Amino acid sequence: MHHILRMNPTRPVLRILLLSLGVAFLSAPLPAAEDPAAIQREAMRKLDWLAGDWQGTGWIQMGPEERHAFRQTETIRWMLDGLVLIIEGEGVAEETGQVVHSALAFVSYDPQVGVHRWRAFTADGRQTDTEAAIEEDRITWGFPLSPTQRVRFTIVRTGDDRWHEIGEMSPGGDHWFKFFEMTLARAEAGE
Repeated sequence: MHHILRMNPTRPVLRILLLSLGVAFLSAPLPAAEDPAAIQREAMRKLDWLAGDWQGTGWIQMGPEERHAFRQTETIRWMLDGLVLIIEGEGVAEETGQVVHSALAFVSYDPQVGVHRWRAFTADGRQTDTEAAIEEDRITWGFPLSPTQRVRFTIVRTGDDRWHEIGEMSPGGDHWFKFFEMTLARAEAGE
């Protein structure tokens, strides 16, 4: 029993050595991980051309003979230092001057799954959260209306200061029918 109580002179040295190694390990720089914000900003740069104020005209068809013309404005701003693009659009009927469409969208990039997200909300309470395919001069996004019907929108940049957008519906996924079209130009300062 006497040998259990006896102090081993190397034990404090071992403790100090282990403690020193632990401190050294914890204070060592970690391998550089990729910055998620930098990855997101790089992916979002494809949309730089969209930022600004836009205006133009278009039409929407809600039934076989119900095509309505409208004037459209889009205000598009970067937020969070380039992480999120906010798009606010308003369409005004040419015949009545009433607002017929009001929407807000947030576009971001999810680095965990490698896709752009398009989250849109309308003044009449509809919303969608979907993926967007972003190419250099083309943006496409869509969503299901029902188990068999889908809607998709495609924006094509047609020049430095112009874009053309269409909306299409597919009742069964095979054929697409255009129900919406607009052409916008970058607004001059003060317009």
